[in-house]
Amino acid sequence: MNGEVSPASSISSLGGGPSMIGMIRARKLAVKFKKRAQFLVADKIRRDNTGKTAVIHWDFPRNFRHDDQPSRLQVPGGKSPPISRSPSISSRYGYTTSSQAPRNTYRMEPIKRFSEPKVKEIIEQVLVQNLNGRTYEAAFCKEMSKKLSEVIKQRVKFLGFSRYKFICIVYIGQVNNQGMRIGSRCLWDQKFDNVAEGYFRNGDLFAVGTVFGLYCE
Repeated sequence: MNGEVSPASSISSLGGGPSMIGMIRARKLAVKFKKRAQFLVADKIRRDNTGKTAVIHWDFPRNFRHDDQPSRLQVPGGKSPPISRSPSISSRYGYTTSSQAPRNTYRMEPIKRFSEPKVKEIIEQVLVQNLNGRTYEAAFCKEMSKKLSEVIKQRVKFLGFSRYKFICIVYIGQVNNQGMRIGSRCLWDQKFDNVAEGYFRNGDLFAVGTVFGLYCE
């Protein structure tokens, strides 16, 4: 008490080393900086992952594919899962088609049979609507025969002949005082399969549309 200095304090003051209080303060400050750095790193990771979706389970095989437009989910740091899509829809002629094949019904006869009069009416309507007033041109008739066969086939599908497959052929030729006969030979079931034909003719061209309806189980 009479002006004496302890050995520890003398070493700290004379030797230039850190004091005990300074060491405690430095340790607290280092812990504080460490916690702040951990918080900033975690916050950055959270912000980077905002809006991303990780898929941890796939309910379909990896090699599952379709031909529609892609709709993949991106997995951070990994591969994307296979594409899962709905059946394709076409509205080119005002109808919808599904890419899925119909399932077996194990029925030996159709619910609604192929009706020749109804199909013939559709064929003649399509031919009149598209060829009335037209003249024969080779390029025009070539393209029109393809388009009309597709239109007729799709309109026949709306009649609801379930389990039937349809084959449609359209012939377009020039009227030149010639004799012509169009025929076909098919192997089918006489009980349920059938065929329908429609005709059109003006002063310059003629057209014949044929639709085969084949029952398929």
